Amino acid sequence: MALHWDISKIENYKEVCRLPPEKGEEVGDLTPVTESLIWATMEIEMGQITEANYVEFWMRLSALDALCEGEVGRIYDPEKSRGGKKFRMRPITLEEVRNHIGLGTNVSTKKSSAEFYKKMLKKAQRVERDRLANLERKAKKLKEEEAA
Repeated sequence: MALHWDISKIENYKEVCRLPPEKGEEVGDLTPVTESLIWATMEIEMGQITEANYVEFWMRLSALDALCEGEVGRIYDPEKSRGGKKFRMRPITLEEVRNHIGLGTNVSTKKSSAEFYKKMLKKAQRVERDRLANLERKAKKLKEEEAA
């Protein structure tokens, strides 16, 4: 299923959600924050950002970001990438999520907070089991190399 989104209900959406248009374009690209939040709706299983849920949206995003070691819920930060020498990422802030109240997607919000965090805990257990298995494989390989 394709991901559909609507930013028109976000206050000042043209300024909050769009970069200035390039020469010859009518509308600028989405900002990195807006684009990340749109895609994050699938990962955190929340289809909208509302006044009532923006804190929970950010908390789920932050929890997933921590679990995935910065692969989710982060944006490219040109301020921290001086001179283009390094590609730096930074987490999305609570204020940035709040500024996107009104964002809507076709993602259905099926899971309660408790169900979401239970799923996160199971994912964390899988991630840690995989890490442990990797460490054990590396240790075994080192022992074999030392013995040879």
